Amino acid sequence: MKYFYRFLAITLVFFGLTSCSSGYDNPNPAPNPNGITFKAVLNSTNEVPSNSSTATGTATLTLDNVTKKVSIIVTYSGTTATAAHIHNGIPAVSGPIIFALTAGGGGTYPTTYSLSDQSIDATQETDLKANNYYVNIHSATYPNGEIRGQLIKQ
Repeated sequence: MKYFYRFLAITLVFFGLTSCSSGYDNPNPAPNPNGITFKAVLNSTNEVPSNSSTATGTATLTLDNVTKKVSIIVTYSGTTATAAHIHNGIPAVSGPIIFALTAGGGGTYPTTYSLSDQSIDATQETDLKANNYYVNIHSATYPNGEIRGQLIKQ
């Protein structure tokens, strides 16, 4: 019986350690070594044309150089967004929508937009790496864009 309890104890310890090492519960996973990060600060003075909104936001986009997938998280405050997009355009120039962003949590007032695991083609990758993409958030007051920020390679 003593050996049974030892075996049971060792088995429980083994499974306890291996189940904790999977990384699924890690709130700060290791950075992707194949990833390139781009960041943007969104405000109304970056918008074309600029406006008097006091809304602000940030965006962090990651490109995986191997899989060519992008993920982005956009947070903002001070407005009620009706849409959010990633556009192709240099600073102070409006450009076409490349990706529509999906509204996130926050109930009836979304505070996060995200794009996850979206593939990009070679032209889009070149434009992104040249800092030619921007994020913009639209609202009822500013349907063409309330706040905007250029995605800059870090």
